[in-house]
This record gives sequence, C-alpha cells and structure tokens, in this order.
Amino acid sequence: MVSSSLWQRFQNYFLRYDDLDFSIDISRMIFSDEFFDKTQPRVGKALAAMGELEAGAIAIDADPEDVFHVPRQLAVNNSHLRVTAGDEPADDKFSLAK
Repeated sequence: MVSSSLWQRFQNYFLRYDDLDFSIDISRMIFSDEFFDKTQPRVGKALAAMGELEAGAIAIDADPEDVFHVPRQLAVNNSHLRVTAGDEPADDKFSLAK
C-alpha cells in the first residue's frame, strides 16, 4: 500500500476519545472499505439488545454471589488489574495497576 493511501486510511480509521483518554488505530487491520456497511445491521441488533439488557427487559438468571466473584477472579489472573476488597463483595473496588 502506498504511503498516501496509508495516511488516508489512518485518517479514516484512527479513533480518539479524549474524555476516556483512549485511542485506537485500526487502519492497518485488514478489512475492506465496505466492512462497516456490511456489519451495520448486526451492530445495530447488538446495541439494541444491550439497551434492552440495561433497561431490564432481558432477565439474566445468575447467582449474585457468582457475579461478584467474576471480576475478582479476573483481577487475580491479570497483573494489570488491582482489587481493593471492601467489607462486602459489592464494595470491592477495581482499578488498573500503575
């Protein structure tokens, strides 16, 4: 790929969210220019399902005790995460290790 097209692709596909202090460059990933148009219907369905889940329309049958242990286990297995235990599992605080 010529450098001018790489620059154009970078300008199109570099994302920056200043409020989250997050950026991602997907310009060098291999996907066609039509990829986002093709996947838009599925993305729309996923976002709609997430909205329903957040609104409580979709019931999740999970043991609350298990739900509290999942993030703790993730933190134990990932050196980039830190857990500060609270009095109750719901009071645990999770952060990125510095």
